[in-house]
Amino acid sequence: MRFPVVFQLGSFQLPAHTFFEVLAYAVAYRVYLSAALSGKDYYGGKMRLKLTIWTLLGAFIGSRLVAYFEDTAAVDSTALGFFTAFMGSKSILGAFAGGLFSTELAKYFLRQKRSTGDKLVVPILTGLVVGRIGCFLGGLDDRTQGSITTLPWGIHYGDGALRHPLPFYEILYCFVMFVMLRGNKFSWRHGGCFQFFLASYFLYRFLAEFLKDRVPLALTLSSIQWTSLAGLLYYAWLWRKRLPMRFRIA
Repeated sequence: MRFPVVFQLGSFQLPAHTFFEVLAYAVAYRVYLSAALSGKDYYGGKMRLKLTIWTLLGAFIGSRLVAYFEDTAAVDSTALGFFTAFMGSKSILGAFAGGLFSTELAKYFLRQKRSTGDKLVVPILTGLVVGRIGCFLGGLDDRTQGSITTLPWGIHYGDGALRHPLPFYEILYCFVMFVMLRGNKFSWRHGGCFQFFLASYFLYRFLAEFLKDRVPLALTLSSIQWTSLAGLLYYAWLWRKRLPMRFRIA
């Protein structure tokens, strides 16, 4: 296989990454609409619309900021260079962190206390699986592949070395999380399912970054790792009195 993969439709070329990114949004939205798959939505009407707008705004800004700080040295110092770099790349980890911050801020000012996230867990996991297929097919240009490895499942992306297929690792993580969250070992408190998922994703991304050729932002850690740490500290503070689940005894 030659990377990056591009679908050829006559004279029209469509990067596989773009195709699967769009497909991921469509599939995740379809799963979100299914109450049987994603569960009950405790918000409706105007309040859901308000919270959704705030979530999307925070996710947009967060995804761009975290991606921008991944390698600031490579960015043109001019205003145009900053704008191009800011708009030209994005990070799903940054989107989660930004969406979390903006949603909690909006709920505070709107005086809403119910969790908005439990219904999003299965759609997010589904979208991640589909989207990471596109990341894998995007090859090194996508900047989600891992560092050089001698492990037997390393992938040759065309640069003469075997690398960790990090998109596949994340797909495996998604399946593990789906089994855990949909199993019967835990009795989830309201909002606990989303909290546990997002905290676990922050932890996963913090560790997975050590398998990438990352550019340190400070103290040898990348912007994704610092964002992940901030998210983990937030949930440690949130759970200081009560965990998001109860253990079920069979």
